Amino acid sequence: MGASRDYEFWAKSSTLSAISGVWRAFRLRSSVMALFISILALTLSFVLVDELAVAQESDETVRVRQLMVTATRTERPLEELPMSVSVVGEEELRRNPQLDIGSQLWDVPGVTIHGQTGVGAARRIMIRGMSGARTMILVNGVRQPQLTGIDGSFYYVDPSNIERIEVIKGPASVLYGSEAIGGVVNIITKTAQGQDNDKPVGAYIGAIYDGSTEGFEPKVAIFGRYKGFTYRLAGSGVDAKDRRIPHDRVWHSAFTNRNYNGNLAYDWGGGAVSFMFDRNEATHETILTKLIESGFYVPAKPWEVTSATVGVTPKQDRTSYTGRLDLRNLADFLKRITVTGFYQKTERINGSDATINSATHNPGSKTSRTHSEHESIGGSIQSEWVFGPNNLIVGFDFDKAEMQSQAYSFNRAGVRTPGARQGGFQKMYAIFGQDELKLGDFTFTLGLRENWFELELEEYSSNPRMLDSSKEKKLVGNVGVVWNGVDNLYLRALYSQGYRNPNLTMKFMGSGLLLANPDLKPETSENYELGARYDDGTLKVDLALFYNDLTNGLSMQNVPGTGSYQYINYSQAVNSGVELAIEYKLHGYGLTPYGSLTLLNYRTEDPRTGFKTNHNGQPSRWGKLGVKYEGQVAESTLLFADLNAVMSGGAHAESMSANGVRTASNFRRAFQTANLSFGFEGTMANFKYNTSISLRNIFNQLYTPITASPMPEPGFNVIVGFGLEF
Repeated sequence: MGASRDYEFWAKSSTLSAISGVWRAFRLRSSVMALFISILALTLSFVLVDELAVAQESDETVRVRQLMVTATRTERPLEELPMSVSVVGEEELRRNPQLDIGSQLWDVPGVTIHGQTGVGAARRIMIRGMSGARTMILVNGVRQPQLTGIDGSFYYVDPSNIERIEVIKGPASVLYGSEAIGGVVNIITKTAQGQDNDKPVGAYIGAIYDGSTEGFEPKVAIFGRYKGFTYRLAGSGVDAKDRRIPHDRVWHSAFTNRNYNGNLAYDWGGGAVSFMFDRNEATHETILTKLIESGFYVPAKPWEVTSATVGVTPKQDRTSYTGRLDLRNLADFLKRITVTGFYQKTERINGSDATINSATHNPGSKTSRTHSEHESIGGSIQSEWVFGPNNLIVGFDFDKAEMQSQAYSFNRAGVRTPGARQGGFQKMYAIFGQDELKLGDFTFTLGLRENWFELELEEYSSNPRMLDSSKEKKLVGNVGVVWNGVDNLYLRALYSQGYRNPNLTMKFMGSGLLLANPDLKPETSENYELGARYDDGTLKVDLALFYNDLTNGLSMQNVPGTGSYQYINYSQAVNSGVELAIEYKLHGYGLTPYGSLTLLNYRTEDPRTGFKTNHNGQPSRWGKLGVKYEGQVAESTLLFADLNAVMSGGAHAESMSANGVRTASNFRRAFQTANLSFGFEGTMANFKYNTSISLRNIFNQLYTPITASPMPEPGFNVIVGFGLEF
């Protein structure tokens, strides 16, 4: 007994020393490594104490709650999936409030976020080094369009209205089709069915203040449940100023966003029918950049550039209607039939305004505008069958998108002159099936998808001879296996094929300086992956090793002598690496040390010149190490906190032109910084409340995620959020 007390006293003394180390690390702003070491020491000391606590409380059993996800288009436990999937849940979103979704995904291994030349929803999500255009963005399963066809989709959704975000890493083309060649981000919004109450009327009010942009976002929602009916209506809005970075600001980075959404559902036990509405209204600007000696583009002030114009997007609106019919347990072998239909319209006005350097226009006046509309209608029919150990999903997808664009130019007096008008459509039909077979400790998965694409440019006012059309067909498949021969341990292996069909903008329409290329072919990939998941309620580990081979890569290149760009099939790319996420719950103390690490090797080859490089602007390593705390401070009040250190290696880009001229490299330095979040949540009478304060980039580091992005992340800033539900 005396030895046990000595052991406990030594461990707790080590804990106090570790806490002291954390404090010293904060004082040593120039050495982030001190913070890493302090967190590690804190972790080890509490693990020693926890071992003692476990020995004293060995009669207690820790329960492991299975996390259900829809990554396979039907609800399944996360552990049983053969692919790599990460989930950002409602609790994480609530305790770490942000104005945009991209910022919520920083902690997902294998994912990088960059601002391109804008902020807000203009931020792009890259998975395993793949460009944002190779990441499919879904909102409640509805694909978000890539209007410009350049670098990905916009995704204006209020984070406070999100139930969870599922991130599939690696090709998911069998279940989700084109553009899912790099991965899928499915944003699942809240419904009244998910509310933790049975009241006919409930309400929520809250707000977020982001010090990096002085953005204030109020939000409100009403919801309820009556017999089999549920409903939810929500709205929010933000006006954000230019982003603040260390010792400066990023000019022309302001943005606004308004979000209104609602859903109504009825569940009669044997099925459910639901209707969802979503409306987003947004604006943003495009930052000015300048080239510095290192070959890196950085934000510039208006008087530091010679550009006569600055990019603006005064309108970026999306309206979506989705209906869903879900029939359950129709027969012993027919588990479910789901019918989904949607209509979505995206309207965008973008162009340029004159700067102080303009010789032909007054500063701030319009010089050009392009009005684009993207209307899509589609749906799916999906059935789930059970035959003994087999669970079979069979379905049909349909999506037709019509696109129209009208260009205008303006003279000094503001008189508008119509320019080129274009219009066309793209159709997609697909049948797919995926079978899951359980044999003992093994679960085998086999999937196939046949796709048919049709593109047609129907109108081109300035050059009718450009009218053209094309049809493509593509078959892809995957095969995977999961082994669960040991309690709480799941080993997985997966082979999957991916593809991306060139869209209407790339192939026939073009956009601004982007020239069309009717000779484009689909890009394809083959992905090999091994992984392991372990979760016993105390220790949680998720490990993935991947190798992906991309062929006929679609890449935007300069067209010599024109000042324009064009997509071509030129690049072969191989990306391989390791992703690791780990956490350890110290049940007697409310502490959870955690960490994540991504190692990435992204190699490209240009068959035209034979040029190969591993330097593509992507960091080869990044990660995070932290400790979370959660504990009662009063009978109905919970205190939570999260202290973490983040790091990323440096990166630079190399390329060679078609005539063999090697271009200068862009360099992005490594960075290390720290974040601290804390807050309270609980109940009071009939109210639920939560409040949080987040200190971001404590060491005020100037950094950008990748070399292709001239947009630095914010300097030291404070984000404050609160919510009240009653």
